[in-house]
Amino acid sequence: MRIDDTKPYSRTNCAWVVAGPARFLTHNGHTMSLAEWARELGLSAQSIRNRLKKMPVHEALSRPPQKR
Repeated sequence: MRIDDTKPYSRTNCAWVVAGPARFLTHNGHTMSLAEWARELGLSAQSIRNRLKKMPVHEALSRPPQKR
């Protein structure tokens, strides 16, 4: 996609867009996408999704990764 629609396509005016909607979560005053939270916490995005099925956002994002 073009960053600025009034300018032509060029390397500096294009950005990659991931297909599908991003899910944004807010925790401790920080809002990030699910993928960003996964990187920040050292978890997979799927692990966070699974946690969110069972617990509120603050708990899902504050629990440390489980050791296997």
